[in-house]
Amino acid sequence: MNREKFITAFKISIITFLILAISMLAVMRWKSDMIMDKVLASVQDQLTDSLRYSEAGIDWFSHFPSTAIQINNLFLGSGKSPLIAGGDVAIVIRLIPLLKGNIVISQLHLVNSTIHIHQHDGKWSYEIIKKSEASSDESFNTRINELVIENTTLKYNDGKGTKFDLRIKDGKFKGDMEKNILDLDIDINSSLTELVMDGYRQVEPFPSRFTGQYVFDMNSGRQSFTNLNIENEAIQLSANGTVIREPDHEMVDMDIQWKKANPEMLKKWLPEKIMADWKNYTLYGESDGEAKIQGKSSTKDTPHISSTATLRNGGIDFMAEKEEIKGLNLEVIYDSGGRKSGRKSNAEIIFKKSSMLGGALEGNIKIENLDKPTFDINLTGSLPAGLLNLIGIPGMHFEKGSFDIDHFELNRFQTETSSFSTFLQRGKTSVTVKNISLTYLNNAIAMPRGDLHLEGSKLNLSLDAFNWNKASVTDLKGWVSSKENELQFNLDGILCEGKIETKGTVTSMNQRPVSNATWKVKGIEIKQLLESFSNFDQTFITAENLKGKTNIWAESTIPFDEKWNIITNKVMMKSAIDITDGQLKGLKTLEDFGTYVHLNDLRDIRFNQLRNYMKIENGTVYLPVMFIQSSALNLSISGEHRFNQEILYYLKLNAGQVVSTKLKKNDVRKDFKQARKSGWINMYYVLEGTTANVKYQQYRNAVIAGFEQSSALKENLRKDLVTKFGYDEVYWIEPNEWEDIPEYE
Repeated sequence: MNREKFITAFKISIITFLILAISMLAVMRWKSDMIMDKVLASVQDQLTDSLRYSEAGIDWFSHFPSTAIQINNLFLGSGKSPLIAGGDVAIVIRLIPLLKGNIVISQLHLVNSTIHIHQHDGKWSYEIIKKSEASSDESFNTRINELVIENTTLKYNDGKGTKFDLRIKDGKFKGDMEKNILDLDIDINSSLTELVMDGYRQVEPFPSRFTGQYVFDMNSGRQSFTNLNIENEAIQLSANGTVIREPDHEMVDMDIQWKKANPEMLKKWLPEKIMADWKNYTLYGESDGEAKIQGKSSTKDTPHISSTATLRNGGIDFMAEKEEIKGLNLEVIYDSGGRKSGRKSNAEIIFKKSSMLGGALEGNIKIENLDKPTFDINLTGSLPAGLLNLIGIPGMHFEKGSFDIDHFELNRFQTETSSFSTFLQRGKTSVTVKNISLTYLNNAIAMPRGDLHLEGSKLNLSLDAFNWNKASVTDLKGWVSSKENELQFNLDGILCEGKIETKGTVTSMNQRPVSNATWKVKGIEIKQLLESFSNFDQTFITAENLKGKTNIWAESTIPFDEKWNIITNKVMMKSAIDITDGQLKGLKTLEDFGTYVHLNDLRDIRFNQLRNYMKIENGTVYLPVMFIQSSALNLSISGEHRFNQEILYYLKLNAGQVVSTKLKKNDVRKDFKQARKSGWINMYYVLEGTTANVKYQQYRNAVIAGFEQSSALKENLRKDLVTKFGYDEVYWIEPNEWEDIPEYE
C-alpha cells in the first residue's frame, strides 16, 4: 500500500510540475513582449534621444537565472555620429530583481559596433541620458553591472582639434551607473589609432592593454582615474588623477609614471618634426620617469606639465655614418611653464658617456621656450658630429666626423633666428675637427682635419683643407670675428694650384646678409676654377673651353636672402684679370668665323697673355674693349653677357691678316699672329641673341660706338682698382705694337 501510494504521489507531482512548467512557459511567452517593451521603454524613458534597432527578442534560458534581450543593429542617438552606431547588443537582466520592478543588468554585451564620443555645438553625444531619475512609479530602476565590448571602435572628437580612434579587440567594464554616476573597473585590449591633438598627428597604431578604475559623475562633470595602467612592448605607464569638465574648459590634475620605456620603439610615435631629426638614429637603453599635469585645459589654456626622465646605459647608433655612442646616461627635466607664472617652457638635458666605451663625453644642455628654443650648451669630450643634428639647425645636416672638444660653451643661442655672428659672440670653444662632412643649405662641406679656437667673439682657424661642393681650399688659415650684427674675416689658402687671399665683412647677419670683400688670386688654374664652381652657372665659356694660369684682383658685394642663397641679380663686382699661357678650345661661337680663318685653328686657339678689367652689375657681365693676340687671329672685342645668357658683343678683325691667314696653310705649330689691330681694311661684327642662338651682323658704326663707350668703362674700372690694390698691381696698358694704325679712308 505504501509503495502504491508513493508511486501515485510521485505521478501526481510530475504531472503537477509539468503543468506548472507549461503554465510558466505560457506565461513567459505571454510576458516576453510585455517585459521587452517594458525594459526598452524604461531605457528609452531615461534617454533624451532615440533608440532604434532592426529586431529584438528575449532569450530566457541561455543566461539562467538571468534572461537576455538580444538587439540587432542598434542605434542609440541620432545624427551623423550617434552614441552607438550598428552592432549587436545582448542585455543580460537578473530575473528576481525584475519581479520587484528593478532592471539590474548584470552584463551589457556589445559586438561589432562604433561608439561616438563627440562634442558638437557644446553638447556631447553621451548627454542623451537624463540627469534626473524618472518620476513615474511604474518605471524601472535601471542599473548596469558589467559592459563587455568586442571588435568595436570608439571614436572621440572634442570638436576643438583633439580626436582619436580606439579599436577595442575585447574589453570589460565592471561596475554600474546609478544616479548619473558611472563607476567602472576597466580591462581592455585595444589599439589607439589616428590620434590628433595640438598639432600632433599619430603615424603608427599604439596597441596596449589598459586597466584601472574610472569614475564619471555626469552631474558635476568630474572624471576620476585610479591605478590606470597602459602596457605595451614599448612602455609601462600608470596614472592617477582627476579631470573636471566645465562648460568652456577642463581642470586637470594627473600624476603619471612610466618604466621600462624603450626609446627606439617609442620613436615611431614622436611628432613628425622630431621624427625627421631622429630617423637616421637607432636608440637603445631603458628609460624611467614621471610627470605631473595640472591646471586649466581649453582652446586658450594648456595645463602645466612637469616631468623627469632618465636613460640608463643607453646608446645612439648613427646608422648612415656607421658610428655609435655607447654607455650613455641621460637625465631630462622638462617644465611647460605657464602664462600666469610668467615662466616659459624649458628643458634640461644632462648626459655623460663613459670613457670605457670610446671617447668620454659629458655635458649639459638647457633649452628655454621649446616653441622658439634658446640653447645654453656646455660640452667636454669627444662629440660625434651627427649628434648636432638633434638640435635642428635649419639648413644644416652633419653626415660624419667628430669634434674633440677641450671645452665648448654657447649661451642664449636661438637656432631659428640667431646667425653665425651670434654664435661667435656667445660661444667659447677649443676644438679639433676630424673628418667632418656636412650639408649646409644644399652645399656639401667637408673639413678633414683642423683646429678651431673661439674666444672673445673671434674664431681662429687652421684647417688642412676646406671643401665647398667641388671647390677645395687647402692650408686654410685666418680668422673670423663678430661685432654686433657684423662679421669681419681675413682668410688665405691654396685653391686650384694658386694662392687666394680674401678679407672683408658680412653685415646684416640676422636679416639679409651682405658680403663686401676684396680678393687676391695668384697663379690659379682657370680650368680647375671653372670646374670647381660649376662654370659659375653659365654655358658660354666652360672648363671644357678655357685654361691658363690666372691672376685676379677683385672687390665684390654679394647679397644673400634669409636662407643664405645668393641674390644673383644684385651681385656687384669689379675685377682685373690676367691670364697667361692660355688656351681657348672648342668654342663653337668662334667656329662661325671659319669662312675667314682655318677652322682647325679656331678649334684650338693659343694666346700668350690676356689682360682686361671686368664689371658685374644688375645681372650683367660687362667686358671693356681689349685686343687679343692669338694663334688663330687677332681681334678687338667688348660686350655684355647677362646672367640669363643673352649676349651683345662687338668684334673688329684685321682684314688683311684674316685674308692672308686663310690663304696660308693651317698653322699646326700654333704660332702667334703678328700683333696688329688694324690694316688697310677691317671687318666689324655685332654678335647678339643668346648663347644657344648667336646672330652675326656686319655693322661698323655700332662696333666703333660700342668700343668708345666701353673704353670709358675700362678707364673707370682701372682707376677704382688701382686705388684699391695699387698702381704696380693692376695698372695695365697695351704694348705699343698693339696700338691702332690709322684706318684707310
